[in-house]
Amino acid sequence: MASLIEAIDIKRKMFFELEGAPYHCLDVEVSRPTARGGQTLVRLKMRNLLTRAVFDKTFKAGDKFGEPDLVQVLKYNGSPIGVQFPPHVELTVTSTEPGVRGDTASGGVTKAATLETGLAIRVPLFIKEGEKIRVHTETKEFAGRA
Repeated sequence: MASLIEAIDIKRKMFFELEGAPYHCLDVEVSRPTARGGQTLVRLKMRNLLTRAVFDKTFKAGDKFGEPDLVQVLKYNGSPIGVQFPPHVELTVTSTEPGVRGDTASGGVTKAATLETGLAIRVPLFIKEGEKIRVHTETKEFAGRA
């Protein structure tokens, strides 16, 4: 299952999924109310990647969108030359030792974990075996729970 992105977290050039279709964010405008109790609104100029239609739509800051499953192929003169990976992937922790309570005093707040792909990374002490986590594809670092 893809992770969810809040409307307030969407930035220019990001991809997101709305009503079963992938979109590309062309521009973002956030309006924060000055009155108490007012709601923060996010106005997105977005392109539907299937129909290529461009339009503006306003969302509440807490509205959530799916992260679309896109494989981006880089081409030069019509020939594929590379693949651009998504910013995060979800992987399952296959093995890790339980966190020891006294470890946090020494500043070592992470522990080693092996993921389903065989990648070994450092994760926070609260992560357990069998849990799904998000990993940055560029840095190969822990990015949060899935």
